[in-house]
Amino acid sequence: MSVSNEFLLSVYEKCNDHLKEQSKKRDQTIAFYLVVISFYFGSHANINKLLVGQYTPILFSFVLCIVGGMVIRTLSGLRSWHIQYANAIMIINNVMAKDIKTTAEINSEINYFLAEKKTTYKTMTVRHIFSGVENRVILAMTFISGFPVLMLAKELSIAIGIRDVNYIFLIEALFYITYVSYYFYNTIENIRKSADQVTWIIKFEE
Repeated sequence: MSVSNEFLLSVYEKCNDHLKEQSKKRDQTIAFYLVVISFYFGSHANINKLLVGQYTPILFSFVLCIVGGMVIRTLSGLRSWHIQYANAIMIINNVMAKDIKTTAEINSEINYFLAEKKTTYKTMTVRHIFSGVENRVILAMTFISGFPVLMLAKELSIAIGIRDVNYIFLIEALFYITYVSYYFYNTIENIRKSADQVTWIIKFEE
């Protein structure tokens, strides 16, 4: 079965549209979370006065930690899709440059391209993975989203009777490092898996 250049161009344009959509969703997600966390820290003292119950502030901080984790997972998921659509665009460029016409040859080109990408992603170090602007945005947001974890650690420490500031600092550091490390790992895994599956938009049936 042959594929026309007009069809490939239409797929190319759809990939570009999806790339823009992923970027838009990323910006909206970041804006939403920055508003939430700004309100949280700006009104933390007043919120604690309004909330009833000794452990309610702990619950509130815990919810903010969950929201932060969901935001990072959303951003890493959007980044994975962004990479997949960018790969699809490069594949279409290769197909059109080589003047490949049949679906069998196109699928072969797709598999070859993604196999190379898969090898590249798996051998990338953490430094290389977070070298791009898009990836550094997720890195920065991971650090920022860990701030409520510090508050949660402090409130838990005080609730169980720890008053020594050095012990509280160690508990805060442990919580923060654990949180950031987990979501670093999650993001890295999402990026590395971006070449594991053929993006739906370039699944050409023979």
